Amino acid sequence: YTIIREYTEGRLPLYHMDVYRLEETGGTELGLEEYFQGEGVSIVEWATFIPEDLPKDYLKINLIPTGANLEQRELIFTATGTHYSQMLAELEKVF
Repeated sequence: YTIIREYTEGRLPLYHMDVYRLEETGGTELGLEEYFQGEGVSIVEWATFIPEDLPKDYLKINLIPTGANLEQRELIFTATGTHYSQMLAELEKVF
């Protein structure tokens, strides 16, 4: 089972972390802070299992199934920290 997949071919490196299996152990030993503080973009699925390992500033995106067959998704953005609060404020101006 792969916890972290690295995609480095794009403009920025993308780190996809699926931490579902860390529910009982946490992510302390994985060095997640190196990814979070690096030059890439980190996407964390099941972040509720590693709250103490998350950076103090981050953007949370919830995908909520909607529609008759639950095939559509509603996106809910929640900012933590100044940087992402400002980013959301700018997005709200556009949308």
